[in-house]
Amino acid sequence: MPQVIRADVLGYCFGVRRAVEKARSVRREFPGAEVLTYGPLIHNPAALETLGREGIRALDDGVPAEEIPPDAAVVIRAHGVPPAVRAALKKRAALLVDASCPRVLANQKKAAELARRGCTVAVAGDRKHAETLAIAGSAGGCGIIEDRAGAEAFAAALLARGRPRKVALLAQTTIGQGEYDAIAGALRAAFPDLTEWGEICPATVERQGALEKLCREADGVLVVGGRASANTRRLFASAQGYARNPAYRARLAALIESAGEIPGEFFSLPVAGITAGASTPDETIQAVEEALGTR
Repeated sequence: MPQVIRADVLGYCFGVRRAVEKARSVRREFPGAEVLTYGPLIHNPAALETLGREGIRALDDGVPAEEIPPDAAVVIRAHGVPPAVRAALKKRAALLVDASCPRVLANQKKAAELARRGCTVAVAGDRKHAETLAIAGSAGGCGIIEDRAGAEAFAAALLARGRPRKVALLAQTTIGQGEYDAIAGALRAAFPDLTEWGEICPATVERQGALEKLCREADGVLVVGGRASANTRRLFASAQGYARNPAYRARLAALIESAGEIPGEFFSLPVAGITAGASTPDETIQAVEEALGTR
């Protein structure tokens, strides 16, 4: 049975906890209403199952507003929605509650401002992620760049059409610092006067720092969280990198969504470490810790 240690920072971030609390508040205040979230409120299956049992149902992404029952209370997901979707929901729903993370909203407002100033706007982040799509919609459409090669291709395409007056780059709040730096560096090489608004969420940075420390102390690390969660996937990628680096104690890394997925080899480690994505509930983390200590 291993000694189990947790990362210094793990689990729900401020924006996720705020979104969950907002949805539950709507459920309490309007007990007779149908409470819906527009898309998954957060990217964690266990949390969504719990909310579902409480009477808070997630709509699929992209459901047309006209298909939403007109007497429903609708909660906007933590990742935000484009302005056009927000306007359509406001017209349709009996009650619209915005649970967008404040940092995500700040990015949307900045994208709209930069577009009004005549900038060509790009976002460093995952192409299909709800947050980046919301930012793109706020700018009236923009480039979404996932890596350095994508940045180089984006720059080449712009230059082929004639040098733009001004180029601006924003960041998905959960992107890794190294990923952002590579994209920004490629764009700066093409556009030396690049305007940057690289607001990466401090919760993302803190969890990455806590993981690095954990990998110096544990023989293996479990990353607990939803596989659809961008920040959880990035934590896991970092953990895999540390596990391959002889400078770190950790030699194993695994991504799990629940205690039932713990790989067998973790039960024989001297020290097992646990970290968790920013959308992972406290009870899921606790269940993983208890499972490691009771087998």
